[in-house]
This record gives sequence, C-alpha cells and structure tokens, in this order.
Amino acid sequence: MDACLADNGLFYCISITHPVVFVALAAAIVAVFGIAFQRKTAREKNSIDFEESYKKNTNIKNAMLEIYSLNESKVRALIKDDGSVDDNDKSVIAIRRVLNEWERAATAISHQVYDNQYLYQIYGTTVLNLFDVLHPFITARQNKNSRLYINFQLLAVDWIIKRKRDEGYNYPKQLKEAQQHIHYYCDHKNAKGSLIELRKGYDKLKEVMDSMYDKR
Repeated sequence: MDACLADNGLFYCISITHPVVFVALAAAIVAVFGIAFQRKTAREKNSIDFEESYKKNTNIKNAMLEIYSLNESKVRALIKDDGSVDDNDKSVIAIRRVLNEWERAATAISHQVYDNQYLYQIYGTTVLNLFDVLHPFITARQNKNSRLYINFQLLAVDWIIKRKRDEGYNYPKQLKEAQQHIHYYCDHKNAKGSLIELRKGYDKLKEVMDSMYDKR
C-alpha cells in the first residue's frame, strides 16, 4: 500500500485495494441526487396543481374581484376602533377567504411542499399587491391573535425583498430586520422569547408599511 501511495496517490490505491468503497460511494451519490431530483419534481408538480386549483376556484375568483374594488383606506375603514371587524361584511369575508388560501400556500412553501421560485414568478405581483392593500387588516387581526397569517406575511416580506433586489432597488433596513425577527419566530416557535421576536418583527414591519402609506 505504501508503495502504491508513493507512486499513484491515495484515491487510486483505495480503488485498487478496496473497490467496494468506491462502488458504495458512487451509489450513495446517485441516491442523493436522485432523491433531490424527485423532491424538486414533486414540488413543481404540487405547485402546478395549486396554480390550476387557484385559477379554477370560483370562490377565490369572486373574492379577488371584491378585493380589487378595495384600497388601503377602504380596508382600514373595515376595522372598528377595538380592532374587530364585521364578520358578515362581504369585503371581510372575501379578504379572509383569500388570506386563508394564501396562508395555506405560504405554509406549504415554507415546508418545501411547493416550489418558492415557481410560485414567485407566477404570483409574485399578486401576493405583493394583496399584502400592500390588506396589511391593515392583517395587523388588526394579529393584535387579537399574533399567529394569524404569519406565514403569508413572511412570504410577502421575503418576496418584497426579492423583488427589490431583482429590480436593483434598495429596501428599508427595517424590512430586513422584520424578516429576521419573523423568521426567528417561525424557526423557534417553542423557544423562550420567540413571541417577543415576533412582536419586534411586526413593529418593524408596521414602521415600513405605515411609512409607505403616509407617502401616498
């Protein structure tokens, strides 16, 4: 073995003296890449299925038409002084329906069931517009239950930052800070202080969104 090492190097000598090692290594590499490819294919298929279901969902179509008639001021008007809303209001029903649909999708994206990039390319503008208009509603509901719509909110923040980067624009540093705080909560939900991190994220995000609203 020593003579072989001196003349040919480690890998060659192992391949000669222990060929099974290389066979096993090659099989492991093929298996890893195969699993990764299968998972990617599954994510893409699931994403296509979501896209088809979303397009054909009559309830979602009608809810989106209702939301298209709203702007941020009208959404704020739906929220009562105590932060509650009229559960029977048609706009509130539409908002909840769409937010619930996207909360499920965002959760699936976070668990890599759906392909993030695929859905961003198709629905990036839709999600960003929804968040832009509906964030007062989301904030009001989160004051009652801080965990509501958290995955959708984080998806929107991630995609806002991605869109700004893609377009070559800077984004407010508070937005990145909000992203970090909310991501921390999502990754450490049961950890001590995680809710404090979540609240910090919400506060930073509120600064950004209120600033954008005031400039309009």
